[in-house]
Amino acid sequence: MFEAGSAGRKGFAVRAVTAPAAAYMSERQVHQVAHCAYQCSVTAVRSFITTRTPLTSWFWAIYRMSHDKKGISAMQLCKEIGVGYRTAWTMQHKSVRRWRTAIRATS
Repeated sequence: MFEAGSAGRKGFAVRAVTAPAAAYMSERQVHQVAHCAYQCSVTAVRSFITTRTPLTSWFWAIYRMSHDKKGISAMQLCKEIGVGYRTAWTMQHKSVRRWRTAIRATS
């Protein structure tokens, strides 16, 4: 799911570079590769980079969409997380698109 990298048992692996990240820079909240100084964040997902919506709203929306048996409308989502209707609609569609590509990649 993460384009920039993924956390695993052996630490943080950066997909853009073949070597694993060597250090975590807590003051900047990024992982850095030792040999090339490439830095990336766990939140550096393509869907989240270009948005002005806080990550907490994204995570709440994803939680609500995945735990509701019949689904949730964009209108209900915008009331629950405190964003506009267009933002809630966009969040729903981006999340579903990401889920579909993730499912296709695994099967």
